[in-house]
Amino acid sequence: MNTTTEIKLQYPITTKDGNKLECLCMRRLKVRDLEMAEMQSDGSETTKVILLAAASSQQMPDDIRELDAADMAAISGAVVDFLG
Repeated sequence: MNTTTEIKLQYPITTKDGNKLECLCMRRLKVRDLEMAEMQSDGSETTKVILLAAASSQQMPDDIRELDAADMAAISGAVVDFLG
């Protein structure tokens, strides 16, 4: 069982702090990540995935929101895999 997964972005972005983000290295989720996402998402599944992706990759949620939808689909798959 992998403790991290690396997702190479099809469409790299520049983060708000000026760094180029070409891949996302995500660690397995912790209960505190799930709790935080549940509390802050207002019931939105998309927001939950954004918050979980940000927490597990040490990125800012606003940077995750700037990702291309195709990259977000891959990230969503990784989140689901971590939960399974």
